[in-house]
Amino acid sequence: MPEISTLARPVPPLACDCHMHVFGPPNLYPGSPGRTYTPSLMPLSAYQSVAERLGLQRVVFVQPSAYGTDNRALLDTPGEGSPTMRTRRMSPSP
Repeated sequence: MPEISTLARPVPPLACDCHMHVFGPPNLYPGSPGRTYTPSLMPLSAYQSVAERLGLQRVVFVQPSAYGTDNRALLDTPGEGSPTMRTRRMSPSP
């Protein structure tokens, strides 16, 4: 993970990262066969250390296209339903 430098100014209280992806181990969460990229492992714990360093207090996890409509990685993310975490998932088209 890249080094996170100190911010020139602190973020405002309740600052929110409104577009974050979580990528689990490929043996548990294989990518969609039609994906255009293969993501690197990025578990919630890795993101949390970055968010803490930046002073972010809220986050919205977004379903990455690499998983298609398989929402298991998001649904298995600890903190799902937390008052400071939200998710946006993809559903198959009817």
